[in-house]
Amino acid sequence: GSCAMGLNATGADLDLTVQPAGFSTTQVPHDQQRAVVSELAERMAGRYEAVEAVTAARVPLVRLVSQGRVEVDISVGNQVARVKTMLLQAYASFDERCRQLCFLVKRWASRRRLDDPQEKKLNSYAWCLL
Repeated sequence: GSCAMGLNATGADLDLTVQPAGFSTTQVPHDQQRAVVSELAERMAGRYEAVEAVTAARVPLVRLVSQGRVEVDISVGNQVARVKTMLLQAYASFDERCRQLCFLVKRWASRRRLDDPQEKKLNSYAWCLL
């Protein structure tokens, strides 16, 4: 979402979603997401650092650190993420000030450690919507 809006900042992570064949416009069932995440993690182990399959999360994902030291989260068939990205792109296309305001709000929330959903706080997407 952030990259699509032009909000990518130094030190930011990279969120990717893999869309399996046969699920082009639908959300992949949770049990299949977990299975694919486990397989992806196994295949990526040894190629990247700190590869971890996070299968118990609401959105299962593979966490890893790339060779360029970028933290990467890979989800599977996460159509909701695609829709959120398209929504942020639409907002940014209306007015450049929208993109700038979103960047400032995200940075403000991050510096105050208010953007950690694992601690029951809003995520950066929610801060952009505000």
